[in-house]
Amino acid sequence: MIEQKLSGKLFNLVKVLIFLSAGVLIYSIYFGGHVREVFSGSGVSSCGIYCGSSTCRPGNGCSGNNPYRFEGRYCFRSWECDSSSSHCHRCPFPSDCGNFCNWFSYCVQSCGGGGGNGNGNGGGGCDWSTKPNVAPSACVQANGLWGHYYRDNPVGEPRFDGGLKMERNDSQVSFDWGSGAPGSNLCDNNFSVIWTGYVNLSTAGNWRFGATSDDGFAIDLETTPGNWTRVFSDWSDHPPRTSWGGWYSLNAGWYGIRVGFYENSGGAVAQLRYERQGGASEIIPSANLRTCSSPCSTTAPSGLNATAITATSAQLNWTPGTGGTKQLVRLDDSQTDVQNDCPGGVGPGAGQCLLKDDDVPSGQSSYSTGSILSPGTRYYFRIVEYKDATCSQSAESNFVTQADPWVKISNGILHGNHLVSLKVAPSGQFNARWLISARGSVTGNSQEGWVGQYYPERNFNLTLNTPIKAPDYATLFKRFGGGAVPYAGPSLPNSSGVFLISGNKTVNGVFNQAGGINTLIFVDGNLTIDAEIRTAADSTLAFIVSGSINFSKDFAGGGPADDFAGGIYLAAGRINTAFDKTAPDEVTRQLAIEGALISLSDTISLDRNLDPADNQTTPAEVIDLSAKYYPLLKAVLGRPKFFYQEVPAGF
Repeated sequence: MIEQKLSGKLFNLVKVLIFLSAGVLIYSIYFGGHVREVFSGSGVSSCGIYCGSSTCRPGNGCSGNNPYRFEGRYCFRSWECDSSSSHCHRCPFPSDCGNFCNWFSYCVQSCGGGGGNGNGNGGGGCDWSTKPNVAPSACVQANGLWGHYYRDNPVGEPRFDGGLKMERNDSQVSFDWGSGAPGSNLCDNNFSVIWTGYVNLSTAGNWRFGATSDDGFAIDLETTPGNWTRVFSDWSDHPPRTSWGGWYSLNAGWYGIRVGFYENSGGAVAQLRYERQGGASEIIPSANLRTCSSPCSTTAPSGLNATAITATSAQLNWTPGTGGTKQLVRLDDSQTDVQNDCPGGVGPGAGQCLLKDDDVPSGQSSYSTGSILSPGTRYYFRIVEYKDATCSQSAESNFVTQADPWVKISNGILHGNHLVSLKVAPSGQFNARWLISARGSVTGNSQEGWVGQYYPERNFNLTLNTPIKAPDYATLFKRFGGGAVPYAGPSLPNSSGVFLISGNKTVNGVFNQAGGINTLIFVDGNLTIDAEIRTAADSTLAFIVSGSINFSKDFAGGGPADDFAGGIYLAAGRINTAFDKTAPDEVTRQLAIEGALISLSDTISLDRNLDPADNQTTPAEVIDLSAKYYPLLKAVLGRPKFFYQEVPAGF
């Protein structure tokens, strides 16, 4: 039993005894699936007729845990009109009162209208019964805070229990409603609001939060992920005033914030403020508030590529992003598992990744896989610039490990302006009897019992073995493109002469070259070959391309065994013999080139595949240089040239 004496002409000594069988009830409320604690105290009452005499006495007929009433009416958590109906007394249930109801304040207020006259309406004649509840809606991402507006009980604790009446994005919490209501579905008194979202602190330092309010106002801040701190509270009835909480040492960045406000009667003011120590205080601007999630300040890695690729390992390279605290590396032959962040961890199974490293330091720009890869397999890798679970940016790339497929260059030319690398040696004494050349170097392992040697222009003096200085596209056009005729037709020019195609060109229908003609075509863009190019025995055809040349994996008009493309294919960029393959082991037709593939400054990717046996029998690409092209190549590439010949070991 608890006794408390209260003085005043309108008060009598009241003994209050409340028996609670279930203890104190803690209120929570849900927003978008997340539990938000209410900014109120504890306790709840289920009976609610709110006007009676000036005393609170045991009463008749309302069963339950709170048997004290005044003339049969509940005084628990309510306003009570005195016997003259001219003044109102507040019967609250604040959190520091324990499990009892306790007259503790006095308010001069008319009991007319809806001011606690028994129907629970808000004042000024506003009828809450005409204000329907609304269903919670999905948060809309924007600057500001997401506002949840409620009918309050009339009035007392706990708050936010009278039904959700409105939700909206408020660009700022900066309101002076006066004697009006925040919206048409609310009354001007006895309402409450919870604003949720994120607040940005521009610099590290000591910060404090506060408010200008009429009536109650409180602020919670998520100072560390998942940990909320009450940083300000002025949770009481009062006229408009500005108050501040204590100082907190905080880093720059975004923090979760939730703001509680209630209005009893009279004017209503709600203004959310912050201040950095040594700076000016201000109402928090809209640009520093977000409704649903904090903006992510990280940037994605870029320039992903793989180098030093072998059959079982590779080095991953990238330009690091910014804003994260660390980087994550994910690698697997399943693109889906990599994109889904390897939910099963590390391993060979579904949902698992071959490589999952969560602790790569910020700023690191390369990563060695180690010998964990399989030959001839396409691997996908993702690099993540990671700040927290809600703030990260990533980029993805892929590569194929080396395997056994090979290319036959019988009487042909293979030229790369940078490197030519033969991981499996050409077999036989004169397999590469004409030309293997590169501006940088030619590397390869000789077949057992043979020694690979490189000779310039058949001169066996190795001191003359010098690299080729290949021209660029502009030089070739200047040398051979004079008087070029523009061509924009659907196929290819089919007459003698020099032609210029401006922009990207795709050959998607079979081209049958006329006999007895010599055609040189400049393409100022990329060239894509989707269909057979059939050259006449007494004609020549050459392409000089400023970009890349891409051969599709299966030509229109090709088959059943091979795809044919006649001519010289010279690109400033990359050449790929099956650019549209969807998997490393996808079976294609053989590509037969009657001519040459030449890259001036990039890589030739021999990407066709005939069978799962890694092409150990029939080559997937055959490049056979016809004698009619010798003079043309001699003129284009200049001298000297490399020749590759295998001779018996010990020669």
